[in-house]
Amino acid sequence: MWCSVARIVATTYELNRDSDHLVLFQTVDELQIVNRESLKPATCDSTIAALNDVPAQIYQRLNGTKATRGAFLVVYSPSKAA
Repeated sequence: MWCSVARIVATTYELNRDSDHLVLFQTVDELQIVNRESLKPATCDSTIAALNDVPAQIYQRLNGTKATRGAFLVVYSPSKAA
């Protein structure tokens, strides 16, 4: 069963409510990897490599610490439970 884009994006509200998430967004496409191109480290201004804008919508809506790691944009929010 395929989820609608609206449902996928709405999941970000659940993640924000519950916290305890680590989400990675790739900034290089498959061709760069297959062609063994040198992968540039991500910056906070990097574009998310995707076939549509859904990952970018999710990235924009997620709460948490935004950072980079290698060629990835990262959003991290630890659990609120002690």
